[in-house]
Amino acid sequence: MGFTLIELLVVIAIIGILSSVVLASLSSARAKARDAQRASDMHAVIEAFELYANDHNNNYPVATATGDAACGGAGYCLATIINASLVPAKYIAKAPADPTYANTGTNYRYCSGGGNSYAVIRYSEKISNWCIPQTPFIPYHSCGSAPNTWDTFPSCQ
Repeated sequence: MGFTLIELLVVIAIIGILSSVVLASLSSARAKARDAQRASDMHAVIEAFELYANDHNNNYPVATATGDAACGGAGYCLATIINASLVPAKYIAKAPADPTYANTGTNYRYCSGGGNSYAVIRYSEKISNWCIPQTPFIPYHSCGSAPNTWDTFPSCQ
């Protein structure tokens, strides 16, 4: 007893449809997992900055727009300030890297003039844009260039 060509084509079509549905769900789940990793990284970083500020008269580390290899040459690289100010003092073990965009211009960013406010931004696949993970957000309005006017980005929540 054999199968006709039509029956085989129908089975192959059904398998193809099912596999495409599974792959679409899988890629969505991976994007959610990457965003969850970013949120976790930012939570740890914000806690480290608060510990630093408690030890330094409520002042945060100074960040510059100088390009850094950890962010693909882009300025305001979070990894640079963490490695310079937080890791040696044991506020955080190591600088986190974005799960998708490590060592690129889309890695995590930090900006502060060294006073009592700062800004941290990260990329979100959910909204396909930069977002602010800080709650409450205390904007540091002098964050320029790449990306510009950080206090206008939406909340990551």
